[in-house]
Amino acid sequence: MMTAIFFIVYFLQASIIAYLIIYDALSLILFFVATYKIKNYVRWGRVSNLNLLYDHPGLPSVSFLMPAYNEENAIVESIKSLMNLHYPCFEIIIINDGSTDSTFRRVKNAFSFEPFLGSYSSTLGTEKVLGIYEIPRQELRDKPNIVRIILIDKKNGGKADSLNAGINIAQHSYVCSMDADSLMDKQALLIGMRPFLDHPGYVVGVGGQVGIVNGCIVEKGKVLKVGLPKKSIERFQIVEYARSFNIGRTALATLNSLVVLSGVFSIFNRELLLKIGGYLTKNMKTEVGLRYCGAVDTVCEDMEIVVRLYRYIQENKIKAKIEYLPFPLAWTEAPASYVNLGKQRNRWYRGLMESLWFHKRMLFNPFYGRTGLFAMPYQFIFEFLGPLCEFLGYVSLPIFYVLGYIHTPYLILFLLLAIVYGMFLSVLTLLVGMWIGPGYKTEYGNYNIFFSTGLKDILLLIFFALLSNIGYRQYLMMWQVKGFVDFLKGKKSWEKFEHTGFQQSSSS
Repeated sequence: MMTAIFFIVYFLQASIIAYLIIYDALSLILFFVATYKIKNYVRWGRVSNLNLLYDHPGLPSVSFLMPAYNEENAIVESIKSLMNLHYPCFEIIIINDGSTDSTFRRVKNAFSFEPFLGSYSSTLGTEKVLGIYEIPRQELRDKPNIVRIILIDKKNGGKADSLNAGINIAQHSYVCSMDADSLMDKQALLIGMRPFLDHPGYVVGVGGQVGIVNGCIVEKGKVLKVGLPKKSIERFQIVEYARSFNIGRTALATLNSLVVLSGVFSIFNRELLLKIGGYLTKNMKTEVGLRYCGAVDTVCEDMEIVVRLYRYIQENKIKAKIEYLPFPLAWTEAPASYVNLGKQRNRWYRGLMESLWFHKRMLFNPFYGRTGLFAMPYQFIFEFLGPLCEFLGYVSLPIFYVLGYIHTPYLILFLLLAIVYGMFLSVLTLLVGMWIGPGYKTEYGNYNIFFSTGLKDILLLIFFALLSNIGYRQYLMMWQVKGFVDFLKGKKSWEKFEHTGFQQSSSS
């Protein structure tokens, strides 16, 4: 009996330590890959010469899609941020997804919408559209670069369903999705469309860095002053976004292995989206989407759509990739309470599991190339199994230690690999970002990765980078474990939290 227990404990110890060593080593490799890519972006001036880019004859027109559900506090400012975009030709499509607050009324009254007289295609299945409205052309005479602004009012069907309604009415070859609680940088679309020009026909999707707007001052859809939020929970998220968005996604995109783009800012080739059936919902009616996933809802449409794109690309032998830009192109309002943050991460984790389940055929499958052999296994082994393995370590090792089955050196090694190494990488990410960040300069502004200047802010961020690995990380892990249980129970709820809106300047 004792021999069996000893074998189980030994195997568990060895497995957890081996897992952490592999994960930490891979994280360091990704860090260096991302740093190299970011330095090259700065060296090559990827955010410079925007005036020349603006006048480029091949710059495509874009349709902006803004789904909105109960966003009365932020949506007007979000729309204003889009109207201020520095881009030669685009349209804005707002989709009210059956809001129960005053979202629809506020938008309709703030911008003088009138009934839309054009046609609407129902290529992608959606919930019933109740009405379509458009701002009269004469109201946009001072915005000649905006082709039109459309407002769709529809029954509630979720974010993915709303995006499909927007794709149906969009009239341009590229669509850019954003959240109604986010703000777009004035140059975001211009910079975001550059990879499509640099690699025509090869790049089919682009994502960008997302900054946290909490603590910033906003007026007329523009961030006037950047600042750190007062709440610790919001500062923790700034550090987390820096590491996961700027480092993690930049590295994976460089390795052609990025399978998730943030819904806050992502651009896709519209024709390809139509071919694969649009975003996944219970109203799916396109053959490819039905064959891959069926007609079901998902709580993480931004990951599932990218995985399905790669699956379609590989099966049809199309040479294409998804690009990611490590520039602060959009701002989003982060959860300001621990409960709302936990619910958000629970949903993200359930969405990860859904995407892996829908496309499990791709896992470790050489037919799907790098996506099947690295991108999907990375998501499965480290993003999905990671929280569960770490939870197992935190729960089992102290018990085994008290019972005398493991020794102090092993417990110290676990803490070093699970916590201290994370501190090291978080601080290193901040330092490298602050070193390279000032190089992101355009004719219009400085694209600092972390949106903060001054010694005080830098020291505060470093302090929270250290602290985030003690308590904050474990708190998120508990919500992810709960997400695992909720997924097994079949939970599908979105767990949306209420946004407070953007902080206005005193002059507004």
